[in-house]
Amino acid sequence: MDDAAADKDENGNEIQEIPIPDVGNAVMSKVIEFCMYYKEQTPMIPIEKPLKSSNIEDLVQPSWYVDFMKVEQVLLFELVRASHSMDIPPLLELSCVVVSILIKVSGFFSPVFKAGDRFCFCCFFCGCFHGNTMG
Repeated sequence: MDDAAADKDENGNEIQEIPIPDVGNAVMSKVIEFCMYYKEQTPMIPIEKPLKSSNIEDLVQPSWYVDFMKVEQVLLFELVRASHSMDIPPLLELSCVVVSILIKVSGFFSPVFKAGDRFCFCCFFCGCFHGNTMG
C-alpha cells in the first residue's frame, strides 16, 4: 500500500491522527466507555452547583455514572487528566466532582481552611470558579 492510500479510510476519506498525550489503555477504555454511554444511552444530568452533598448518589444522575466512577484513586486522577486533555467536559465535571467529594470527606485540606470555611472543591480541580460555596 502506498503512503497516499495509507492516509485514507475504506471510503476514501482522509484519516487524521489525533494526539492523545500519555493516556494508558485502562484510562482510554474508561473514556471510551463513558463517551459511548453518554452518546448512545443517556446523557448525564448536569451536576448542580454549589454541591449540596458529599454523597455522589445525591448529586449525579442517572446512577450509571455513579457506578462508572467507582474506580481506584489512581484511575480517577488519570480520568481527570485525560478528560481535560481530550476536552470532554461532562467527564471532566464528573471526575472533578468525585475528587472534590473525596477531598471533602477525607479532610485532606482541613488544615488549609478554618473550620467554618466552606468551599466548592470542584472549582479547585476543574476551574469552573462559579463563586459558590459547598453546603
